[in-house]
Amino acid sequence: MQAHSNGPVWLQYVIPLVIVAIVMVIRRPSRARPLRLGLLWILPTFYLLFVAAGIAATPPHGVGWTWIAAGLLVGALVGWQRGKTTRVAVDPATREVTQQSSPLGMVLIVGLILLKTGLRAEGGGIGVDAVNLSNALLASVPGMLAVARVEIFLRARRLLVAAHAT
Repeated sequence: MQAHSNGPVWLQYVIPLVIVAIVMVIRRPSRARPLRLGLLWILPTFYLLFVAAGIAATPPHGVGWTWIAAGLLVGALVGWQRGKTTRVAVDPATREVTQQSSPLGMVLIVGLILLKTGLRAEGGGIGVDAVNLSNALLASVPGMLAVARVEIFLRARRLLVAAHAT
């Protein structure tokens, strides 16, 4: 592979895959973890602020806002699916809420990362403005996180109400 002015080209493919592998090992989706409903808003808010700062650094013009809206929408759809595949349970005795990520949820995240990496490499070759594409993919993250968390919250709340009723 050719060397790029910022380093070898292959690093732009390897680094995201290594990060995903590390996250998958750390998170272990097959293990149930406690779910704190009151804290679900923190991560999406953090990413929203991060994305807003990134977009403010290079604000879009005209159709660029449509790309951002489309990115949010796609992220929201992926997040809804990811939230639906997350298993939520309430212990009837302790009322402790737990969540267990689905392997499908991790596949969706890995797919988005690979898509972003591939489109970044091929963006110019398919006639897509790299800044608009980058902004859309960036905007998809808080959309995905927020909607997944809302879906999980609503299901957990329903389960808690049902547990209190019994």
